[in-house]
Amino acid sequence: MYRSLRIAVAVPAYNEEVLICETLDNIPDFVDRVFVVNDGSSDQTKERIAERCRKYERFVLIDHSQNLGL
Repeated sequence: MYRSLRIAVAVPAYNEEVLICETLDNIPDFVDRVFVVNDGSSDQTKERIAERCRKYERFVLIDHSQNLGL
């Protein structure tokens, strides 16, 4: 919480297996919920995100089977 407010962020990810864990690990503790959108990645992005979702309940994986872009 931040000043009695609940904070959520969305993190889009497409083929970001190298940097996604570092990105998620650096989200401040005052963020209550993190929606991580795997946008049809063809690398290991989904698996890396899933590791974090199992470890921290504030992360929520949204998985698109194909790249939807903006």
